[in-house]
Amino acid sequence: MRGMFLKIVLWFWASLALVALALHVTIIATSVPPEVRVQRFSDTALSGYGAGPSRSSSARACPPSPRTSTASSARPVSTPS
Repeated sequence: MRGMFLKIVLWFWASLALVALALHVTIIATSVPPEVRVQRFSDTALSGYGAGPSRSSSARACPPSPRTSTASSARPVSTPS
């Protein structure tokens, strides 16, 4: 009985190590280098401000959110007397 338990435990850990190794190799083989990720982020972030290369003609700053208060909807601030 002990021999069977030991075989099950060893096979479990061996298969777990094999799956972890396969996952690691897959991630390494398909990942994008950090320099490319930084360049993509900075190009996208700067294009909204007009400082970076524009990817399309519609690259503008974000429109105001619907929650932005306007002068007509703003309530005057009352101060306690």
